[in-house]
Order: sequence, then structure tokens, then C-alpha cells
Amino acid sequence: MNPHGVQTETQAAVDAVMTEVVEREVVTWSELASAGVLGLAVPEFLGGEGLGLAELSVVLERLGARAADVPAWETLVGGTLTIAAAATPDQQKRLLDGVESGSTVITVAVREPGHAFPTEPQTVVAGSGEALVLNGTKLGVTHVDDAAHVLVLASYDGKPAVAVVDPRRHGVTLRASRSSTGAVQHSIDFNDVSVELVGEDHVLAARLLVEHSQAGIALLGAGLVAGARDLTAGYLKERTQFGRKLAEFQAVSQQIAEVYITSRLLTLAARNAAW
Repeated sequence: MNPHGVQTETQAAVDAVMTEVVEREVVTWSELASAGVLGLAVPEFLGGEGLGLAELSVVLERLGARAADVPAWETLVGGTLTIAAAATPDQQKRLLDGVESGSTVITVAVREPGHAFPTEPQTVVAGSGEALVLNGTKLGVTHVDDAAHVLVLASYDGKPAVAVVDPRRHGVTLRASRSSTGAVQHSIDFNDVSVELVGEDHVLAARLLVEHSQAGIALLGAGLVAGARDLTAGYLKERTQFGRKLAEFQAVSQQIAEVYITSRLLTLAARNAAW
């Protein structure tokens, strides 16, 4: 989808699938898998569709509008897209196995104390070859309880890189807390945790992880605001006060107009980021 909302044929097809999914009472991860959504970004040589952020933008906006609590931007955008674009073929095969079926969840750990997307990560990978270890702390990691892999933005040899971590490995400490939405997030401490680095171009992998994560969050957020806007507008059209529909009051109509403008600006910004 370009910034103006014009869809390609492929995006329209994804939108049609998502329309059916979000009409259900509860949107679940297994339903997304059954609908073929989780395989959209999986490379074709692994049985997926090999699509990109343009198509996943439709998915994230729709899921955001439903406030669906599923690891979509983490697994599909931050995880699968980054691995598909930057990892070696062997890594793609190992790390993406089970994504299409929904049995493998991937999450991302980017944020550090004081920095949402640090350009010089304080989480550090040391060593060489197969003897790489990770040390540091990440904040606000979502869906880590379900994750098979965590993609960690780290520093290696003085440059950004992406480390792949099994959250159940020795040396990983998870500290749970609740966000403002009530969802569980984790701070993660890494103490000499054995890891591997994504791809051969480590800087490219780190850049893609950050950019995909930023775009994914923006798209999900834009969808969330649009969904809240539409729910509010529907309520105002139906609710009666003092013998009139709430939407007929001038002050109310002005306020919802401002909400609409803000929502459209957020959507435009998110689509521009993805574009």
C-alpha cells in the first residue's frame, strides 16, 4: 500500500483475507496461520509467499484496528522479514521453520535503558566463530514467553549486529512486568549467553531489524487508533442524549473530526515509513 492508500493486486488479496479473519469474534494466532497470513513473508524456497513489508502493512493495520493481542509485528516484520533479507540460507531454514504453521514465534529485543532504538547498543557480543557470548540488558520485550527465538540488537566488534538467542538458554534472566495495556512485557538480562549472529553483513542485519521494528510498531499503532476512531464514531451515531444523537452536537462533531484528522495523519506517517 502506498502512502495514499492505493493497493496493489497482491495487497488487495491480502486485505480480502484479513477482512474475513478480523470479522471473527476473537483473532487468534492459529486462525492467522490457517488463513495463510503467517507465511506471507517466509521465502518461497521454504514454502512461503516471499512477500514484503508492503503486504504485511495491510495485516498490521487490520490487526491493530482489532487490538489483537498476537505477536504479529514481532514475528512477521521484525523477525521474518529481517531473517529473510539478511540471514544466510541455512539460518533462514532453521529460524523460520514453523513460522508459517504458527508453531514458531519470533520476538525482537531492541530497546535499552534510556534508548528505544539505540544506534550504539550497550548489549555486547564478544568472542569469535562459534564461541560468541552476549551480555547486557534489554527492556520491553513482548511475547517472549511464546518465542523460540529472540533477535537482539547488539554491538559486535564495535558495530551493530543482530544476535539470535534462545530465551530458555542458560544465562538468560526474564523479569516480567505489565504495560499500560495490561499485557506482559519482559526485561531480559543476558549473562554470557551463547548466541549466533544473523547473516554475514552484520550492519545490514541490524539496520533492517531496527527499520522493520519501527515501521511495524507504527503500522500497528496507526491501525489501533483507526479502530478506536471507528468505534467512537459508531457509538456517537447511535447514542441519544437530550433527544438527539450525540453526533448531532456541534462540539462533539468537532472533536471527532479532530480525532479523524489525527488518525489519518498517523496512518499516512506509518505508510510513508513502510514505503
